[in-house]
Amino acid sequence: EFAEEWIIIRTSWLYSEFGNNFVKTMLRLMNERDKLNVVADQYGTPTYAADLAEMILVILECEEWKSGVYHFSNLG
Repeated sequence: EFAEEWIIIRTSWLYSEFGNNFVKTMLRLMNERDKLNVVADQYGTPTYAADLAEMILVILECEEWKSGVYHFSNLG
């Protein structure tokens, strides 16, 4: 009702060299412990924050972008 043009970007397991995230935590714990315990019922694709930022710029610079929900994550 209030916004005629909008974008929602969905991603998963965001990581970068800055701040705390799952990837950095796992790397740190591998150096501190002989054994790691992690859940086996959650799946996701780690997404590099710089890649997400680049994709956001592509959307915003595109003259024909449309309002909607966008999904983005890295492969593998």
